[in-house]
Amino acid sequence: MARSVFPQPRELTGDDRRRLYSAAVDSIERTVRGDPVGGRLQGRQPEGGRLQGGRPQGGRSEGPDRPVAEPSVAALGSLGSLGSSFVTVEHGSALRGCIGTLEPVRPLVEDVTVNAAKAVETDTRFAPVRSDELSKLAVKISVLSEFAPIAFESRADLVESLRPGLDGLLLAAGANRGTFLPSVWSKIPDAAEFVAQLERKAGLSHNDWGAGVSAFRYATVEIGRGA
Repeated sequence: MARSVFPQPRELTGDDRRRLYSAAVDSIERTVRGDPVGGRLQGRQPEGGRLQGGRPQGGRSEGPDRPVAEPSVAALGSLGSLGSSFVTVEHGSALRGCIGTLEPVRPLVEDVTVNAAKAVETDTRFAPVRSDELSKLAVKISVLSEFAPIAFESRADLVESLRPGLDGLLLAAGANRGTFLPSVWSKIPDAAEFVAQLERKAGLSHNDWGAGVSAFRYATVEIGRGA
């Protein structure tokens, strides 16, 4: 079997993490309040803090009616390079929305901003988040690494190759695909069950394993309150 490749998490400084978290919080609050500017404010400090752990005190802020120029890619530094992310929003222990992208198609800070807005507004599993929920929400960001293909000969072989608690997993076969972030291991610690539940999520069955199923592993950087 080919040598396994283990992707390394994307390098992010403490300032990078704080900027991404601020961008997500700002986007969520503005989206919930119906401010159309919100999804375009990339990495700017959020204002008037309502979201749990969200807004730093002090600093310059713009009023909601004032247009704010989007920063150039150069001004964004490392956050201006392409990246993919998932934004998870929880109310207490209940999931309230989770939206992400698998392919890096836009600057990382923009990807986080867009996914944060979608998580509270367009996740079809849930009703849109209401403004009276903002103070009770917790926001988590997962920044994805590059994907590495996993060489395997059978379903059991794939299960054996996984590293519980570390690997994010993407399964794909034709038009069907699905992924579990590494954080899902905390809810599904058994590797065989992890794969089985991801199979169902991706719309696959045991019979599909001989029909061109591909598997990819990836790592994430997790960012939450206090980033």
